[in-house]
Amino acid sequence: MVVVQIIDKFRFGGGENVARNYSKILNLLGIENYIAASKIENEEFINTLKTENIHYVFLKDIFEIVRDFDKNDIRIIIHTNRGLMFFIRHLSDFIEKEHSYYIQHLNYNSIKFWLLSKILNKKLGNFIQISPRLDRLVRHFIKIKVWTVPNFHVRKYSKSEYSAIRRNVREILSCNSDDYLITFISIFRRGKGLEDFLSLMRDFRDPKAKFLIVGDGPLRKLLKDLSSENAKWIGLQRDTEKFLIASDLYIFPSHLPEMLPLSVVEAMTVDRPVIAYENVSTRFLLPEELLVRNLSDLRKRAHQFAKNEVRAWKYKRVFDEEYGVKALKTILRVQEMRKGVLRK
Repeated sequence: MVVVQIIDKFRFGGGENVARNYSKILNLLGIENYIAASKIENEEFINTLKTENIHYVFLKDIFEIVRDFDKNDIRIIIHTNRGLMFFIRHLSDFIEKEHSYYIQHLNYNSIKFWLLSKILNKKLGNFIQISPRLDRLVRHFIKIKVWTVPNFHVRKYSKSEYSAIRRNVREILSCNSDDYLITFISIFRRGKGLEDFLSLMRDFRDPKAKFLIVGDGPLRKLLKDLSSENAKWIGLQRDTEKFLIASDLYIFPSHLPEMLPLSVVEAMTVDRPVIAYENVSTRFLLPEELLVRNLSDLRKRAHQFAKNEVRAWKYKRVFDEEYGVKALKTILRVQEMRKGVLRK
C-alpha cells in the first residue's frame, strides 16, 4: 500500500501541518507514504520533513512512486483545491474513485461549498470532515462517503521528558517553578485575539503570573511597548509543544470562525488547561468549564485558574497519535490490504 498526500507547496501552514501528522501516523503503521507538492517555498519545511522521516515528492514525479503498485493499493489524500485540480487532470483516470480523499480545511460559505461539492461528488470517493462547523453543509451537499476525523496532534515528546523540558524552558524564560505561566500562540492578525491577551496581561494582579507570547505577524506593532518584566515575546517558533509543556495555562481568544484549531488540540495532548471563547469548534473540543463568552469572563476565569494553581487538565477525549492510528486505519481501510502485507 502507498499513500500520497497532495498539498500546494512545501511550506509551513495549517493544512501542511495536518499532512505531516498524517504521515507520522502512516509511518507508525508501516505504510509507505509521501507528501507531494508543486515546488519548495520554504527550505526549513523540507528539513523538518527529513528530520521527521517523512518522504516527499514533486507532483510531476508522482507516477514514479505509484506505478509499481496495484491500483487497489494506492490511496490519494488531497488537502487543497489546486491539488484537487491536479488529481482530476492527471490521476483520476488511474486511481480508483473509492481510494481518493478530500480534506476540507477551509470554512466556505454555502455557495462556494456547493460548487466544490459538485466536483467532489463526481470525481472523488471520500470526504474527510475535520470540524462540526461544516455539519449542515456536508449533510446538504456531500453525497460521497463522509468520514469525521478531527485534526489530531502527534506528540514530539514522551511524557517522561516533560519534567526536564518544563524545567529547561522555564529557566530560559526566567520563569520560576512556582510562577504561573500563561501562554498565547498565534499569527498576529485581526481576529486572532492578541489584543484580548494583552488586555488580560495588563489587568492581571497576581505577582506570580508570567506571560508568554509566541508568534508574529502584521499586528506586531501592538507589542512595541511591551516592557513588563512578567511578559516575554519570543517570535515564531516551530516547536510550540515544548512551550505548552512549560506553560500552566493556554489562552485561545480567537474571534474567528476557526475550523478546528490545532494549537488547542496540541495543548490538550500535553494536558494543559485551555481557556477559549465559545464557538462551534471550541465547544466540540473543550468542556464547559474552559469556555468563556467575552473578555470579562476570560479575565475572571484566568484569575481563578491562577489563584487555584490549575496547571493541568484531565480531558475525557484527546485527539493524539492513538486517535490518529485508529482513524487512519479505518478511513484508509488498512484491513482490506491484499494479504495484509505492508510494503516498505
